Amino acid sequence: MKKHGHNRFGWLFNGDPTASTQPFSRDGGAETIVSRDEYLSAGRDDGTNARSATSPSLASLLDTSAPDSLAESSVFGASAFSAALSPALAAVPINRNPVANSDSYSTRPNQPLTVVAPGLLGNDKDPDGDSLSVSVLNVTGLSGKGVISSGADGSFIFTPNAGFAGDATFTYTISDGFGGSDTASAVIHVTNAAPDAIADEFFVHAGRVLSVAAPGLLANDRDSDGDSLSVSVLNVTGLSGKGVINPRADGGFTFTPNAGFIGDATFTYSISDGFGGSDTANAVIHVTNAAPVASDDHFSTRGNRALTLSAPGLLVNDRDADGDALRVSATNTAGLQGSLSSAPDGGFTFTPRLGFVGTTKFSYTVSDGNGGTATAVASIDVVNQAPDANADEYFVHAGGVLTVAAPGLLANDKDSDGDSLSVSSLNVTGLSGKGVIIPRADGSFTFTPSAGFAGDATFTYYISDGFGGSSTANAVIHVTNAAPVASDDHFSTRGNRALTLSAPGLLVNDRDADGDALRVSATNTAGLQGSLSSAPDGGFTFTPRLGFVGTT
Repeated sequence: MKKHGHNRFGWLFNGDPTASTQPFSRDGGAETIVSRDEYLSAGRDDGTNARSATSPSLASLLDTSAPDSLAESSVFGASAFSAALSPALAAVPINRNPVANSDSYSTRPNQPLTVVAPGLLGNDKDPDGDSLSVSVLNVTGLSGKGVISSGADGSFIFTPNAGFAGDATFTYTISDGFGGSDTASAVIHVTNAAPDAIADEFFVHAGRVLSVAAPGLLANDRDSDGDSLSVSVLNVTGLSGKGVINPRADGGFTFTPNAGFIGDATFTYSISDGFGGSDTANAVIHVTNAAPVASDDHFSTRGNRALTLSAPGLLVNDRDADGDALRVSATNTAGLQGSLSSAPDGGFTFTPRLGFVGTTKFSYTVSDGNGGTATAVASIDVVNQAPDANADEYFVHAGGVLTVAAPGLLANDKDSDGDSLSVSSLNVTGLSGKGVIIPRADGSFTFTPSAGFAGDATFTYYISDGFGGSSTANAVIHVTNAAPVASDDHFSTRGNRALTLSAPGLLVNDRDADGDALRVSATNTAGLQGSLSSAPDGGFTFTPRLGFVGTT
């Protein structure tokens, strides 16, 4: 046999005296000789892959020192074949068997399995690329397990017998349409996975009813088959003397703690998937009255300015795990630098002592109305926070004017009191000989670089919050002329033919970060295999040296 590309061939000679095959060696590979009559009797007259020899000679074919002269021809019938070959050499396609591979599927009990094409054929192969079909099924292994209906395209429907769970096996045979076939096994796993019940935990406040809506107990339970789950059985021995439960199949339930009970009430429950699968888990209900948690508070106000907070005020960061409504039940103002009036809802007003600046404190007690209390401390800073000025950076092209609108220098400056800021003064020593700045209180300014200057011009500025607080920061103005970026170019032309490109030509992929107009200022043609004429706008003409072929 000799392999050409993706096809395999046998060699066939006209007038071969017998139909027997004879191997011979050609180009280092084994060949097979068959008779023309044998080829024609097989009906292979479809015109595929025929070869004829213009000077056919077995000796020349066997001669590895000199190439034979084979010419392509198409054969469209025995007469054309005979006319084309006298004697002749033809390539006979050889059919190879397909390869069938085992398959595995799964389905639920009482649930048909539908597999669409290519189905059984999905993992089967044919080395010749022939289209495959399912020709035979052996369903002996399905006896008593289910019924299958199949299509030649590999699709099938399998219906398990009622109540069957296990493995159902059958074999199938595939055909390539040219006599090649193979057989493989397929197994269908009919399974029902049991559900998985997961322990649950619930909380209820003493004296209150716990109502849990569906899916409730089932919310964290799982079924790998996707079956709908239900609660089938409860064991409430652990609830004796603690409370009463009313369960539902959908997992929802209500639980009423016994009067005065605080602690853990436990029960077990079983779940079902409706197909015989079940599981059991524990559930615990914590009946509690958690004390509230009061967290310290921190407030601030300006000197000589009253601080008033409405509800929830002091209670804004206090919590009760039971969700009880909290209230301020008491305050302790000993040592407070000012006066305080407070309300049960947490609202209060604090007026600092005249001229006081600093931190003062008071404590307060919160109650949940069910006997739980907690205490926290409220701190009040009486301050004027200075503003925070942050460094600024600007860029301007040499010869241009930098105009910065409000808030300008103030854009990244902050005041923790929320005061309005303004630019109060500038120190322009660093601008000497570099340019002139015209600032405004709202942070805006204009800067005009000195003629011919390129570099960094630095100044400092001062900001004020209007209440005596101030801050200073530096600002730098980069007066730049960024160099352009020239990227390599690649062109092609024919030998002895000039290449002419108009603008932008050489400049088409070059860039200038400043947006400056670019021009070609010089060229270096050392070693160039030809002549070049270029223009400032990037256009050029290149004439290769006569007879030159290559890269220059």
